[in-house]
Amino acid sequence: MRLPFTACLLFLCLPHSPTAEAAEGGEFVLDSWSPVFRGIEMARGTRQTAVGPEAVIGVQIDLRAEGLSFVATPSNGDDPLETAGETAPQFLQRREVQLALNTAFFTPCCSYFGTEPKDLVGFAVSQGEKVSDWHSTRPVAFAITRDHQVSFLRSQPPAVGDLWIACAGMELLREGKPVTDPNDNRHPRTAIGLSRDGKTLYFLLVDGRQPKHSIGTSLHDTARWLLALGAHEGINVDGGGSTILVVDSPRLGGQKILNRPSAGLPRVNGAHLGVIALPLP
Repeated sequence: MRLPFTACLLFLCLPHSPTAEAAEGGEFVLDSWSPVFRGIEMARGTRQTAVGPEAVIGVQIDLRAEGLSFVATPSNGDDPLETAGETAPQFLQRREVQLALNTAFFTPCCSYFGTEPKDLVGFAVSQGEKVSDWHSTRPVAFAITRDHQVSFLRSQPPAVGDLWIACAGMELLREGKPVTDPNDNRHPRTAIGLSRDGKTLYFLLVDGRQPKHSIGTSLHDTARWLLALGAHEGINVDGGGSTILVVDSPRLGGQKILNRPSAGLPRVNGAHLGVIALPLP
């Protein structure tokens, strides 16, 4: 079944409550968290700035949840480049996951139909196997072990060992503080964060390049959105036209793209992360 390329408007009637004050512009406002799968909740967020609105989707995952597991784009073996690039809807269907988002930076870019071989930029591990080597331009990697322990790596480990998933990016948030200075370099963003106690994983999807809907965020304000979700550490992964979140949830009406990709349809990305989760009781 082919997924619709329209965004799903969720939680429109939920009350808003401010979660953080902005130094410039309005408040970071996050809807109430809404359960979607067992151990997984979502919320939409908005912020008004002097140059336009920001619109985000947050996902929080209880890493102790029953039935939880993770899947990432694997190596394509002896085929050209490192992975078989595909869209997020294709990945979600082929891997039979309940939730999927884009992750690693990649080349070449950009196509929107079919599949295309891709090289990943920076360290990547999929299901315990290394897919891509470390690259200095992506100096931090988020990693998940087989028993769902999440950490942030700042150099390539000598062996994959117990790593199950890893994806490299750029650091946004360290010990609860943004690591980049404020600026107005706005784009769609995909970010991954972790709570201070290490028990909750966060995904952040920021729409952008759509002046009436969302203008995107700087890296600094992406970090502040992660803080608003509840993260204490976090990285930025591939964004722009790659930013996408898809789900397969009866509660949300089946298979849907939840954000608004800036090109209007899913891009063929080099890597995705999928989450397998049990339905709500």
